[in-house]
Amino acid sequence: MTVNARWLRSGDGPKHPNESANENTGDDTRMAIQQTRNVLRGDVEIQIYMEIESTHGVGKTVLSEAPGQKIRLPLQVLQTMGIDPKNCMCVAMVGNSMADKIQDGSILGVDRELTQVIDGEIYALEHGGILRVRYLYRLPNGGLRLRSHNDAEYPDEVFSGEDIARENIRILGWIFWWSTLNSRRNAMLLL
Repeated sequence: MTVNARWLRSGDGPKHPNESANENTGDDTRMAIQQTRNVLRGDVEIQIYMEIESTHGVGKTVLSEAPGQKIRLPLQVLQTMGIDPKNCMCVAMVGNSMADKIQDGSILGVDRELTQVIDGEIYALEHGGILRVRYLYRLPNGGLRLRSHNDAEYPDEVFSGEDIARENIRILGWIFWWSTLNSRRNAMLLL
């Protein structure tokens, strides 16, 4: 009995040279369904929220559920990190304030239960009606320092406790995960 070399290397195409790629014995389908079930059993879906224009003022936004848009993450990993999926949300990174670490358009995992600041960690916050992602540092009397990864374009911002209340700064949660697609290669291809 002979086996197709391409199938042996990559699993693509028919297993046997005389077998049509379109023939399906049902075994492949059963295996694919079983693999999907295994993935679903070990994963949890986290709702994605998008920033949309608010009707309560120019330049203000609100986070709203993106219908049908969820990210699947491994439950075991979240449990190992002490993260309860019920307290999680995902948001989209807007802008380049955290580049090169987190790219514009990345999806971020936010643990809404962890709002107590640990200096130098990345948090999602709402500031005067907009979503921001920054490194946070505690300051005396309830103040905060917000630091961008892209500090050349975004210098540190310092807020006293009074500023935080007046400017409606609210920590949404600790960023525990993000997705980043490398867009630089595509730009190079266009040159």
